[in-house]
Amino acid sequence: MAKEKVEAEKLIDLAQDDTAAAVDIVNQLKGKLAIANEAIAGRDDTIKRLEASLAEIRATLLAKDDRIAGLSAELARKAEEHAAGLAEREGLRKHALLQTDQARGEARHWKAEFERVDHENKSTVETYRQKAATLANELAATHGRLGAVEDALVSAQHRAQILETALSAAIARESTAKAMTANKRFGSGKSRGTVSAIPRRKL
Repeated sequence: MAKEKVEAEKLIDLAQDDTAAAVDIVNQLKGKLAIANEAIAGRDDTIKRLEASLAEIRATLLAKDDRIAGLSAELARKAEEHAAGLAEREGLRKHALLQTDQARGEARHWKAEFERVDHENKSTVETYRQKAATLANELAATHGRLGAVEDALVSAQHRAQILETALSAAIARESTAKAMTANKRFGSGKSRGTVSAIPRRKL
């Protein structure tokens, strides 16, 4: 019995040692669990902070997406306006080229017309110059003939004056002679008591 008691006591001691070891293990596990709980709590806070940051990042990304969508729409509108502007400028360029071609055609036409009119004017001016030269020669000849006529007219007037003077002298002499003849006849008739009619000569 003593032996069994000793063995029982040994078993009890072993059990107590195992219990103490188990208690130590439990205490160690409790400490580790507390540490783990603290770590989990810290991780929960970190997770919450990360979730808040993630929410902010998502909101920022959504805002950026909205901004990108707005910029994309604006870029598309600008692209359409640019395309419309290019089309308009192309139309204006073609219209300007067409007007330029028309202006060049009109310029060539008016240049040819100007050259034609200028040639005609030069021909007309040359013709008028020739006519003016001919008229000048004719006028000079006419002036020469007119001078000769004027000289002849002066000579004729001079001769007419001479003839008029001679005629006046002849008429005066004839009148004087008639007067003297009449006086002689009048004196002869008076002495006879009669007056003779003296016919007058018509001039």
